[in-house]
Amino acid sequence: MRVVRGAVVAAVVSAVVGAGLLVTTPSTPIAMADASEITDPRLLAQIAAAAGDAGSGERRTQSVDSTSIAVEVLTADDTAVSAAIVRLGGAVTGRITDELVQASVPLSRLNELATTPAALTVRAPRRAGYTPGGTQRAELVPGTGIPGAEIDITNAAAWHAAGFGGAGIKVGIVDYFDLRLWTAAEHGPQPSLVNGHQFCKDTSGFRLCAGNAIVGGSDGQHGVAVAEIVKDMAPAAELFIATVGTASDLQDAITWFAAQGVTIVTRSLGSSYDGPGDGTGPLASVVDYAASLGLVWFNSGGNDALDGYMRRPVPTSLPANGYVDFDRGAGVDTWLRLDAGYSICGVLFDGIRWSNDWYLPASQRTDYSLEFWEPLSSTNQFIDSYNPLAMSEVTGIDLDRNPANGMQNTYDAAQVAGAAPLEADDLCVYPQNIFGDFGGIVFMRVKRNAATPVGAAPDQLEIALGDGLLELGYYDVAGSASKPVVDSKNPSLVAVGAVDPPAGNAIGYYSSQGPTFDGRIKPDVSAPAGFNSVTFGQAFSGTSAAAPVAAGIAALLQGAGLAVPGRSTAALVKHFVADLGAPGPDNTFGAGKVLLP
Repeated sequence: MRVVRGAVVAAVVSAVVGAGLLVTTPSTPIAMADASEITDPRLLAQIAAAAGDAGSGERRTQSVDSTSIAVEVLTADDTAVSAAIVRLGGAVTGRITDELVQASVPLSRLNELATTPAALTVRAPRRAGYTPGGTQRAELVPGTGIPGAEIDITNAAAWHAAGFGGAGIKVGIVDYFDLRLWTAAEHGPQPSLVNGHQFCKDTSGFRLCAGNAIVGGSDGQHGVAVAEIVKDMAPAAELFIATVGTASDLQDAITWFAAQGVTIVTRSLGSSYDGPGDGTGPLASVVDYAASLGLVWFNSGGNDALDGYMRRPVPTSLPANGYVDFDRGAGVDTWLRLDAGYSICGVLFDGIRWSNDWYLPASQRTDYSLEFWEPLSSTNQFIDSYNPLAMSEVTGIDLDRNPANGMQNTYDAAQVAGAAPLEADDLCVYPQNIFGDFGGIVFMRVKRNAATPVGAAPDQLEIALGDGLLELGYYDVAGSASKPVVDSKNPSLVAVGAVDPPAGNAIGYYSSQGPTFDGRIKPDVSAPAGFNSVTFGQAFSGTSAAAPVAAGIAALLQGAGLAVPGRSTAALVKHFVADLGAPGPDNTFGAGKVLLP
């Protein structure tokens, strides 16, 4: 939503106090924030919701009580921020060293927190991950028809026959789990709190846990299918599972894994942008933390190579209040069509960023805002390249979903006020129409705001979706793998692409590819995907299936005494590959397709 940030926070707090919803009032007047004022549209919507003045648009992610609110504070000094939170009457609920502090903070003290010198950004908590969206234009190739086919394809069957099954090795899986689908025959003993093999932490109210127990939901089949692959590859390995809400919760899960003796972690989840794509950011720091504890981490490389990612240069000549042109050629297209996915999120954004401004001071960052519209008529619904010719053809999409607030179809994090060059991270946009072949049509426009600086070089605008589809033919493959965790520089992190069909030598059309923003190769390796799954009852495609294959290989290597935990295991997995594509490591297959000798 487009808002006047400092004034809104002060006005809402005043309204809450006046309504008797707060038990205490600020000891000093609410400070008007300057460069570090609250700029996160999602947090501002939560503040309004706490005053009974907002709809349910943000309640999908977080519950808010009448006196305090959950926040994340991005910082380079978590110690100073934690001390400030306690001083302001809040409670620290999680932290990542010199990256992020998660806390519950009184509404009346939010602006004071935002103006704390060490607080770079105060925002609503972001999810640490989500199951990848399954909306695709292309038809997946048929699976092998054989559950467990990855065992023969990777030569793991020969290792099993020789007596190596990963005995004595503990593997941790970060995902979502419906344990009603867990069977001893396919997955081994069911992890539970009683047997010490289950962890759940959700400090931000995403409702993933019942106490410390995992709550199975609509995404829970995914994690059980991942566990099936690990047990196929390493049948003697011992499994530990974790479900988490936020990045700091994920770090606590890593601490728990290490305490249980886990040496291998596999995670097949997507994440919204939290950095410029150069291996920095809160989630990259969690990977570094895991590596410091001796863990090797396998992560799905992403399924964004088709219709999920695009990159466009924005000419420096774009005027103030001008709209970005998404057309690659001589034409002009300032209306980007997006088709909503089949998930409850509509169009899920990983984010829109221009990383060339990431390390610039706020006064030098270009400031963009987003507008969301939808068609009023189905007349042109099957013409993917159709753009509205008049405003009478569209209506705004109300992002806060509360008619009492009027139409709020603009999303603006306000870079000139201190926000990072990033918009719409982990944002759901819900169209009300059911036009087109998928979940409804959304039009997005990106405007360069007035009074914004323009650098000497064009901004490189990246648009990434977690679910939904970009306008037909507008996607880019190169750079689609430059996402959190995947872009880690840590040698103990192995990002895994997908070879699909699994017995072939072609990369899956969906498998994300590098380079990262700073020019490094990703993925690190590739692995088979598209073999049949007992859990799903059909082919399990995607890099979600590929990552646990590589993790299973790591378990076999460690179990055979050939690899010590940590980066040495990662290096050995990268060594045991069949080189595909261009000779040597490349941004399609990484080092190659995993293959045991």
